[in-house]
Amino acid sequence: DEGEDGEDAPIAPAVGDPKLAAAFVAKFLPWLPSCKEGAAAHDAVTRSVFRVLALLLRYHCPSVACGVEACAAASMTDSGQQHAASRELSTVLATAMGGSRESGAAATRALCEALFRGADRDALLLFCDLLVEQSQPLLLLLAVVLLLAELAPEPDESLARLGSRLRGPEGLGGLGANGADGVRRCILGARALLDATPPSLLSLVMNDDGTVPVSSQPDAEQPSLVICTVSAAEVLHHAFERPTGAWRLIVVDVRMRPSEWALPVCVRLPPAQHTQRRQLLLDMPFEEQIHLCLVGDSHPVPGEDAFQLCKFLAGPKAKRRHVSVVEGGWPAVEDLARTLRLDLMPLGPEASLPPLPAREPDPATNSSAT
Repeated sequence: DEGEDGEDAPIAPAVGDPKLAAAFVAKFLPWLPSCKEGAAAHDAVTRSVFRVLALLLRYHCPSVACGVEACAAASMTDSGQQHAASRELSTVLATAMGGSRESGAAATRALCEALFRGADRDALLLFCDLLVEQSQPLLLLLAVVLLLAELAPEPDESLARLGSRLRGPEGLGGLGANGADGVRRCILGARALLDATPPSLLSLVMNDDGTVPVSSQPDAEQPSLVICTVSAAEVLHHAFERPTGAWRLIVVDVRMRPSEWALPVCVRLPPAQHTQRRQLLLDMPFEEQIHLCLVGDSHPVPGEDAFQLCKFLAGPKAKRRHVSVVEGGWPAVEDLARTLRLDLMPLGPEASLPPLPAREPDPATNSSAT
């Protein structure tokens, strides 16, 4: 929409009162770029918004995240594109949402247009009222994640077609398709996703004022934007106390180096070949109330065991929900535990897990394991 001053104003729901609409945008859509900002700022904010969507989608709905990436891979193969940045989930989502428009702000504006322009006025007003009632700015983006999760990418679907469906009545445009009951279910579902997200992960994706952290670095240079990370403090809270929520972090110790200490409550993987450790993780049963958090020998970066195993679990082979790594790795956990005077479990020679015996490769499963 265009404001009276001739500048492009942020898209505001048609709530009837311009002041109320402006207040709603300021609280729940502060990441919408305006004309008062330059193109570079538009692009940076857009990248950050879609990084948030990518992280939350990968944590809660990895099967959909993998499907979106598969659409992008197929489209790039058809067009001959091979640029690594084009394969990042956040970039793929922004490209699909922005369609063929070139502006960096187009993707976020298209997202809001899809949400707010297609709904009837009563459904839109109810959606806004419920967001205000919950008073959680991230809830709007989680509602987007929920709507994306309900739109499963089709096999061999092009990115252009996926983007059209995402913006259309099958996707975000269907917010008010089921009337008031549909809007309430959407808000309840978004609230459930919020409650099931580790607080330290939430602090990474949104500031206290509702804005998203902006970074100019590519995703690949920031591991916390590629995989979901939680703080050492949150890990220790779940390991030494009894959280009151409906879920709990279970630490999976994937360290390969010898160590004298471990958390008293954790699952420890024995040192073994990477493929064997992946199989052990695959064999772990999934329970909705159990979130796995991997801790490695060091800070999670590409090539480090916890980082690679987390990518595998959230990737197309496993598509396991609710998987993260500890920010800072074991050194951060041990240092904070000692600062808080928490008792770690000593690991003597008799307590150390032996390496797994080498397994003969199975010709029937060898290709799928790799």
